[in-house]
Amino acid sequence: FAEEIKQNCDFICKIESVTRGLLPADTRKYGVSFLAEYLQYFSNWSYSAEKNDRKPICICATDNTCLGVLGFALGPALARGCNVLFYVEPILSVCVTFLIELSVKAGIPDGTLMLLPSNGTIWTPRLVLQGYLFGDIHKEEFKNLHFTQTVAVPNTKTPLIIFNDSDFDSACECAVSAVWEYGGLLPWSSDTILVQEDVYPEFVEKMKRRLEKMRVGDGTDTLADISYPIPSEIKKINRMIEDARAQGIDVYQPQTENNKFQPTLFIGMKVYNNNVINDSNNVAAAATILAFRTPKEAIALANNSKQGFAASVWSESIGLVSEVTKQLQVGTVWINSHGIVKPSVSFTTYKLDGAGYIGGSLGFYELFDQEWRWLNKMNSEESLNLLLKAKKEQLKWGNLPLNGRIEILSKWALDLEQNKSTITVEEGADNLIAKIYECIAKYSPPNSSQIIENFDLAVKKESVGVVVFSRNLAPLNIPLLLGALLAGNAVVMVLSEKNEYYKSFLKFLSSGLLISRGEFLGCIEDPRAIFIGEFAQAYRGFQKNYVNLKCWKSVLERCTLSKNIWTPI
Repeated sequence: FAEEIKQNCDFICKIESVTRGLLPADTRKYGVSFLAEYLQYFSNWSYSAEKNDRKPICICATDNTCLGVLGFALGPALARGCNVLFYVEPILSVCVTFLIELSVKAGIPDGTLMLLPSNGTIWTPRLVLQGYLFGDIHKEEFKNLHFTQTVAVPNTKTPLIIFNDSDFDSACECAVSAVWEYGGLLPWSSDTILVQEDVYPEFVEKMKRRLEKMRVGDGTDTLADISYPIPSEIKKINRMIEDARAQGIDVYQPQTENNKFQPTLFIGMKVYNNNVINDSNNVAAAATILAFRTPKEAIALANNSKQGFAASVWSESIGLVSEVTKQLQVGTVWINSHGIVKPSVSFTTYKLDGAGYIGGSLGFYELFDQEWRWLNKMNSEESLNLLLKAKKEQLKWGNLPLNGRIEILSKWALDLEQNKSTITVEEGADNLIAKIYECIAKYSPPNSSQIIENFDLAVKKESVGVVVFSRNLAPLNIPLLLGALLAGNAVVMVLSEKNEYYKSFLKFLSSGLLISRGEFLGCIEDPRAIFIGEFAQAYRGFQKNYVNLKCWKSVLERCTLSKNIWTPI
């Protein structure tokens, strides 16, 4: 199938050119090549799929979805032998129809891939989705869909942070590509460029000169540097320009006498005043350049967004880059580069604009061991307050160094050993104590580093925030408990009866562990919480249930978030 796509590259480029106005060069790079790479990578996983995993998968996408990123979903689904239903908006459906024809030609049975077009204004009510959603999960139309098991890929924009010691020429070229390449429809496209104050005027002038040399054309213009966005995006940009000028923000376009679309810069917007341009997270082909004084201010500006997908940091100072990277609330950080994504590398988002892992081993298994539900039922006040308390407890517990967390857990084991005659445990107090020591001894932060092509990829693990264990998993499940706590999470244990060994634990753990008795209804308003086990429907928002986690490695993977840091070498 991947080979058929590559062999029909020219025809796919023509379809994208006519339907979405994309340049052939962009479609080759991010449409055809990207899609084929993901299909080829996941074809190697086809022998790892279990037969009972082969459930139908739905791929739900808007017209603003990059063709290549469909491989995020199509690769794992086909590798597992699943039937796939494309539920896409009208413009994208043209190219998807051709992909389905190519799949049959490649030997995939007819009917494995199917298309259900949306009418482009509202999605079918009560459609049950089990699959992948490409787009803004908060979009009003999507709320008519019922999510059961869903991985969501965001289309919000990523920031670039440029410090005064960076290579300005490279940063400028990268910024242009990040904002306007592929019509700004890539998941990692940017709309915000943060520049240190003392070099801000110089960088703005450099961006202006670069835009003056850019040629804008439609998909048939072989000399064009960037393409016209689709009509709906141009309307949004025009509305942004009107709103910005009404607020006194400097708007720059290289050819003001031209009534056609021009690449646009919004310059000099006040720091921390980002409520003027309401649609900035969803608009292609427009960039806001802001000045910042200190690294702390840059981090605050970059984090002041609902997007948690990625950020790009430009500096020659290793210490500065390390400190900024640590505090950015995103799943991927590119150092002196932008938009590096590989099929073998799993990535995720840190905030509510996405859900689940994409790519790599975690992406392959993600959809089949979790449930990500959209819930509208109000929760009990008791459960809500307990989870809010757990979030506050996590700030104290998570800020302790790893050695500090290990010391507290070791004190608990020692106390149990001294008082084991008073503890009644089905498997025996000695076995319980040995299990605690074993978990502490073999725990190590699951960070990793590897060389991929010309980049050093460092994967740092950070706590999810709050982990809630249901009653069917809570009793005596020490590896689950300690794995979550050692990773820096706060834990809520839902117990149906009193447990003396947990009671003794609370003497040492002043923060981090909470006990709930009776029925706990999950409540979640941010993604830094997961539920392991079976839970009833609950508070409005998203609830993520992992139901198949029984081994130590799986627990550690799900109780942490991966932050990928790409550094050129």
